[in-house]
Amino acid sequence: MVNQSAGSVSEHPLSVRRLLRGNVFGAERQQLGDVTDIAVRLRDGQYPLVIGAEALVGGSEEFLPNASLARWHSDGVQVLDEPDRRPPPERDGTVLMCSELLGQQLSDLQRGRQVRVYDLLLSHSAEGWVLSRVDTRGWASRTFGKRFLSDGRLDWKMLHSREGYELDH
Repeated sequence: MVNQSAGSVSEHPLSVRRLLRGNVFGAERQQLGDVTDIAVRLRDGQYPLVIGAEALVGGSEEFLPNASLARWHSDGVQVLDEPDRRPPPERDGTVLMCSELLGQQLSDLQRGRQVRVYDLLLSHSAEGWVLSRVDTRGWASRTFGKRFLSDGRLDWKMLHSREGYELDH
């Protein structure tokens, strides 16, 4: 488990695809709901900063900002005793990773080719969790190993969107 507020860093980045199968846990580790998406704020020249999680809690869709989250870990997120439940942030500069990035094609600026986003990887930094890498390996490569493709984890800053919105990086 990685404690975001204490600033400890995990040896491995967190997989967004795995987080999306995760739960929202209360302060006592009771299950409150399910993580449905993760929001990042795009920043010019920097890695996108994770600003919170969208979750299905008690039958309603809620946005849980970072201020209300005690921990991010591979099984989901854990909220503080009294989570701060706010409306989702304004869309300007905010991207939902599951609904807007997973499965999309991006341009690999270093190799000059199109790549499909199979997973997104979060790393802990001094500012909090950031979207640092994009996993471009399909299921065969992940299942059978590296012999089919290279590592397939590309630095976020080396990618550009083909979609209608601009990714500022």
